[in-house]
Amino acid sequence: MQGNIANWNRSLAGMAESWGTNLLSALSSAFDESWSKTGLTTETMQTLISQFSEMSGFDFSGLFYNTAQGIKLDTDATKMLVDAQYELRSAGIKDEIEQ
Repeated sequence: MQGNIANWNRSLAGMAESWGTNLLSALSSAFDESWSKTGLTTETMQTLISQFSEMSGFDFSGLFYNTAQGIKLDTDATKMLVDAQYELRSAGIKDEIEQ
């Protein structure tokens, strides 16, 4: 039994680490490009949106806004989305533990 719990804990930690690493990478690219003179690329926008694919019903157009220097990232909307996804993932982990 303890071996199964240890494996389960490693699995959950791995999922959290993978999610966090992927999200940080996507956010880093998005912030770098957003602060550039040319703005975000379509590829970076798609990569960032894919990190939040489990957030059904979210209007991703609110994450971005147009400027004379290209498309920029709305940092307030991004923080709100990251926080909401964290809460969703935390609730999912809690549900897994309670089952």
